[in-house]
Formats: sequence, structure tokens, C-alpha cells
Amino acid sequence: MNQISVASVMMHLNMEKTTVPDGNMVRHMILNSLRMYRSRFHEKYGELILCYDSKHYWRRDYFPQYKYNRKKTREDSDKDWDAIFECLNEIKSELKEFFPYKHLEVYGAEADDIIAALCLEFEYDNGKTLILSGDKDFIQLHKYKNVSQYSPIT
Repeated sequence: MNQISVASVMMHLNMEKTTVPDGNMVRHMILNSLRMYRSRFHEKYGELILCYDSKHYWRRDYFPQYKYNRKKTREDSDKDWDAIFECLNEIKSELKEFFPYKHLEVYGAEADDIIAALCLEFEYDNGKTLILSGDKDFIQLHKYKNVSQYSPIT
């Protein structure tokens, strides 16, 4: 879900040439994306499960510099990241409260960790899994026979 959300925000900010997101436009883009993915993939793969990063990553306990460059990149950016995260958190809350999707957020885990655990779990159940992400790190999960990946970016 993080990749879909951030991609929607960045597309909006770049199209509008602004640094602060319009929450209604970002909400519209995210909801349209989810509706399109559900329509396109529901019959073959079943329901959408939205996975979110926790605010605290367990990897930072072991590697304090984990994803440090992302923070630096945000600080150097002209985008209002506080407003972006506020907008995305509001939309995430609305999705949880008003929409029929399953949501998974585990303290200390990143969405990638949750997705990997689901792939393993669904492998035992012989369920088909589609990962909606352009993240090439997920290629390692293709070792499970029922895992496919769709990149919304390419």
C-alpha cells in the first residue's frame, strides 16, 4: 500500500507543481488505483490485503543507519513531507474505517516483511498470491510456486 500511496502523492505533486498535497485529489487517486486493481485481479487472486509499514522498524534496532538516506533525501526535498505523511495517514484511517479491505500493520515490521510472511502462509494453503509492487526485492519471493508480481509503475 505504501508504494501505491507514495506514487499517487508524487504524481499529484509533480502534475500540480506544488509541494503540499491536496488530500481530496490524493484520496481520489488512491481509491481509483485500488478499485482498478481489485477489478483487474480479484477473480484470479481474491481479495486485496493492504500492508503497511510500522513507524518503528526492527532493523533499526540492529542497524541504526537503516534507511537513513531516505530521511536525508526528504530533508533535502522541496516537498512538505509532514503534510504528505499527514495526508496519507488520514487516508489510511479512512480506508480502515470505511472500506472492506483487510489491513495488516505489525509493530516493528515493514510492509515487505508482512508480504513475505503472507506469501509463505499462502504457499502452505495453495493460495495464489499477487504482489502489487515494482520493488525488485520481491523477486526473492518468486521461489514460492503460487507467487506472481505486478508492477504498477512500469
